[in-house]
Amino acid sequence: MSGKTSGTRTYGERLNAHLQRYKEEVLGLTESGYWSHQGRQVAHPHILPPARGHLNLLPAYRSEWVAYSRAATPAITHHKYFHHLNSSQAMCFNLFFPFCADEGRHMPRLLTALGLPGGTVRATFEKVFDKAESTNFDFFLEYEDGRKVFFELKLSESGFGTASPRQWEEKYRRKLESFYRVPLSRLVDAQWLEPGRFMRHYQILRNVSYLASHAGSTLFFVFPRANDCLARDAAAIRKIAAGSLGHRVRILHLEDLVQGMLTMTPVLAPQLQEHYEHFRRKYVI
Repeated sequence: MSGKTSGTRTYGERLNAHLQRYKEEVLGLTESGYWSHQGRQVAHPHILPPARGHLNLLPAYRSEWVAYSRAATPAITHHKYFHHLNSSQAMCFNLFFPFCADEGRHMPRLLTALGLPGGTVRATFEKVFDKAESTNFDFFLEYEDGRKVFFELKLSESGFGTASPRQWEEKYRRKLESFYRVPLSRLVDAQWLEPGRFMRHYQILRNVSYLASHAGSTLFFVFPRANDCLARDAAAIRKIAAGSLGHRVRILHLEDLVQGMLTMTPVLAPQLQEHYEHFRRKYVI
């Protein structure tokens, strides 16, 4: 959970209260799901009962998503806490899947909203390139010429992943030397490969390392502007990307992306309009 700030409710707490209202007013549910805490099952209003977890998918494309995820190779599996209304995995599916539906006929609209060049792209959710290295990109696009677009999404999280000093010698120093030092040395200043900095910004830097695979590739960090707990990480991302990476590493606020989608969907694509109006109601406080 996000830390307290200035005696007020955290973004995570405000989001959960908002999602509780959404569950009651839009989904018509009052039953809470449960979170296991110190051996006890604690009810939380922003958690759906597991049997109702499918309601975390917005209705306009729900049935299409089920068919798509089952047919994918490998099949796309839901995370353990997918039935939590603040699941960032569910948010990612809801955010990007409409552009993959109907054989990707609306994909050009997404590329426009992202400020990316047009072209034929292949989309993948939960993309893992190397099981030994284990980075999982929430969403991924690849152009026919090999250019790649990577997406890391956050919703209620209080920060990007770090490496603890206790695990440094055991795990992360080995991963730095085996997977990240060579590609990162071509992309970022040497200071970011110093143990302390690398551990504090581990997830950000390992994602950045994938940009070495193609000079035209791009990495998006997508999260709500309202989540002020991520402001420190946003500042670090900008520093890491300063210089030659400036145009290839982009912070994209969820509120801006959804608004951009809504401005291009009316009339021509009423299903998209309905979907993203619903998305905004659910996820934007």
